Amino acid sequence: MTKLTRAMSPASLVISILALAVATSMTSAVAATTATEKRLASSSVTSSALRNNAVTTKKIRNNAVTSKKIRKGAVTASKIKKGAVTASKIKKGAVTASKIKNGAVTNAKIKNGTIDIAKLSPKTIAALQGTQGPKGDTGPAGPVGPAGADGVSGYEVVTLPRSVSTGTGNNAPVVLCPAGKVAIGGGYQHVNGPAHSPYSSFPTEVGGQSGWGLYYSGVSGTFSIDMSVICISAS
Repeated sequence: MTKLTRAMSPASLVISILALAVATSMTSAVAATTATEKRLASSSVTSSALRNNAVTTKKIRNNAVTSKKIRKGAVTASKIKKGAVTASKIKKGAVTASKIKNGAVTNAKIKNGTIDIAKLSPKTIAALQGTQGPKGDTGPAGPVGPAGADGVSGYEVVTLPRSVSTGTGNNAPVVLCPAGKVAIGGGYQHVNGPAHSPYSSFPTEVGGQSGWGLYYSGVSGTFSIDMSVICISAS
């Protein structure tokens, strides 16, 4: 039995090769566009796997870059295109100290306005505080404040001799303040005669004038005292 083999024409061969190339490129394109967070194995992104300036902001899906996807030291300055790293591209807590090579993050690599205070640790915020500057010039004097309430003034002590003896009216000596002043205290000093202590000591008023009074009980004989009243001007 004779087997017949039909040779493929050159035109058919070219068409077949083109079809195979198109199918291969479409498969690569699909694979390239579906490289999301779920399709990346942990630590699969390494420094040698990234072409210089290959990482741009358009190539990264929002929140696709997490801490688990980046091998320690993989992200270097040459791997990141200027302005590629924005706030929306980084998952919260993904970038830790061990993920970034020393000196990789430079001023040119960070887009203006990307790093706000919420992204910084308390230790970093404390480190940003500079040294205390020199003392500034003394400011101008402030305006004069309003007048305060009336206080105490016109302090005066009035001391007069008084004689105390047995009998109503003679056992309750009084010393008055000058007109317009108010008594706030008083006292006495024994001068001569039988010594007696007053039964009470109290503020009083006689004819509209303020003063201080003493009251003796059980007095026998007559004795002299110097009696004082403390006065102030008050409304």
